[in-house]
Amino acid sequence: MSGWDRVLAREAGLLPWAEGLRREGTMTDAERDTTRRQAIGLALAGAAAPLRSAGSQPRSPDAAGGRATTDKKPPLLGVFVGNTLEDVPAFEQWLGREVDGVLGFTGGTGWAEIGDPGWFIELWSRIDRPVFWSVPLVPARDRRALDDAANGIHNAVYKRAARKLAAFRPQDDRVFIRTGWEFNGDWFPWSAAGRERAFVNAFRQFVDSFRSVSNRFRFEWNVNMGASKTDPERCYPGDAHVDVVGMDFYWHLQYTSPDPLEAWDKMLSGDHGLRWHQDFAAGRGKPTAYSEWGVTTDNAEPILERVKAWFDDHDVLYQTYWDSNAGFPGKLSRGSFAGTGSAYVRLFSQREPRRGA
Repeated sequence: MSGWDRVLAREAGLLPWAEGLRREGTMTDAERDTTRRQAIGLALAGAAAPLRSAGSQPRSPDAAGGRATTDKKPPLLGVFVGNTLEDVPAFEQWLGREVDGVLGFTGGTGWAEIGDPGWFIELWSRIDRPVFWSVPLVPARDRRALDDAANGIHNAVYKRAARKLAAFRPQDDRVFIRTGWEFNGDWFPWSAAGRERAFVNAFRQFVDSFRSVSNRFRFEWNVNMGASKTDPERCYPGDAHVDVVGMDFYWHLQYTSPDPLEAWDKMLSGDHGLRWHQDFAAGRGKPTAYSEWGVTTDNAEPILERVKAWFDDHDVLYQTYWDSNAGFPGKLSRGSFAGTGSAYVRLFSQREPRRGA
């Protein structure tokens, strides 16, 4: 069984991540952890059965390097819980408020599954929450797929998926779609490293196909924080095909300083960090999003304070906390990191008015 076959297999749930990952022996620890987390994301999305990422900044959390915005709306608060529906109300009860949306993945084991997200739509239709959808750009096992997608060969597949997703929650004015996420790494089949033009054209074909079905779709171009296998700016599909500039980021003691303030400084000013992200988006006149973010220690309160200030001080449409231990041990709602969890509740439990929403 190949590495990706192991990643996507669901024999008694998810296979142990100590075995079978593609290129595992040649990867750094940080790359390996990211691969595991993201492969789990594909695996969670990949079967029609339940399965269950910087010069220094001021140390004051309310001086977190933000750029003041005019009449800014608070970001929508989302959560990732895998495909376990009951974890959404459990998270909300712990937090003391409803979430504004959930991060949902559709399947990507083949073109047929990309074109038919029906199982995932049915799953999330059981609760009354918007979904921030992550739709694979190409399937997991087809290494030629990116070139084919760039040439428009699979536009009919994209349109089939779009029709089904457009019919989900017609009461929502906007349907946020993330595709080709973390393309600047090399752990997904849509990796843009050495294939920048193909990625750009495939992304454009995807967006054009979805827009031909509905004008409610809004598209997130999503970068992974940190060292890149390619320059993300070479992979930008253009303002006409991007509505939201997104970024994923995580704090993990194994790969960053155990000091939260030092770690935050790196998040801000490191290679393709938070500052770069906001500067790039502002230069394009685009709002931003953080579809995945998380922490995994019990001394993360200073990080959370700065993250909250960062969100509040920038044009962020939505942010989604990874409340899961699948691939990244970030679950807070079950008390694993009581101090950090209490800080998250203190900072994020209040539902703020969204002016003009």
